[in-house]
Amino acid sequence: MLFRSGEIHGVAANAELDFAWLQYLVLRVGVRYYLAELPYSTGQLLNQYLASGDNDILNQVFRPLEGTFSYTQENYAFWQKVYALNQRLPEKERVQVIGADIEHQTGSAIAYLASLLPEQDAPETIKGLIQAVRQVPGQSKGSYTSLILDLQASVVEQSSVYEGYLGDSWIDFQLVVDNLAQRNFAYETRDRAGQAAFNRVRDSLIYQNFARIYPQLSPGKFYGQWGANHIFQHEQSGTRWFGTYLRESEDIQSLSVLSLLYLYQDCQRMERSGGAIPFQMHPAELPFHQLVSTSSGCFS
Repeated sequence: MLFRSGEIHGVAANAELDFAWLQYLVLRVGVRYYLAELPYSTGQLLNQYLASGDNDILNQVFRPLEGTFSYTQENYAFWQKVYALNQRLPEKERVQVIGADIEHQTGSAIAYLASLLPEQDAPETIKGLIQAVRQVPGQSKGSYTSLILDLQASVVEQSSVYEGYLGDSWIDFQLVVDNLAQRNFAYETRDRAGQAAFNRVRDSLIYQNFARIYPQLSPGKFYGQWGANHIFQHEQSGTRWFGTYLRESEDIQSLSVLSLLYLYQDCQRMERSGGAIPFQMHPAELPFHQLVSTSSGCFS
């Protein structure tokens, strides 16, 4: 079972609602996975934070997010609350983060790849690329397109060499390299064809990521809060969203999905450039044939 709540980014109440749902579903329903609108590499770093409580790791996650809707005190506090919740639970019942989005912060993702590398030198045939990965600063905002494409080709051509060198980290390394290449393709599509085309490509790739990760997980229930459009289970505005792919999936037939959409009234919403603007979202704006409930208002 997958429970999904849908937010409009930039409303302060979202983080409080997110944690309220997560805590309830963990304690009452037995949810064990938080399916996040975050890249796989970021999800793995958050799992390291949740295992250790080390705020340096949490800071490593948040620094590259500056300038995005995720870079808020409320979202930072959310993960601290998840850590505290996990401390109350037996180890086998603790929340694990699953990041299914494409990579967005390239330098951070490559830094995660570097964290997977053994201390010993790499085999000669992949040594140059491994050294290049180690040299990328985690806070860099560069695209690193050539490095990513070279890595992806090398991983395909010399998969046995990488697997032998990386051991248990091989699957994570391979997934993030592929995800970085997907990121470049998605953003090139946006630059060439616009935001709507980017949305279509991105949500298709998100689904492909999740379909790839899902079989590797132990059975369990999922919850995650995403941007509102991603939870729609029917095509909307010409886009098949992640929720649509999940509903139609032939690869993940055992997973039932429940989407819970937030409505807003008398709200303020953060702008990327700073400050806030008035905001409301009414039922008439939504792709539903019949609405069965209304919002009780908004707070921030």
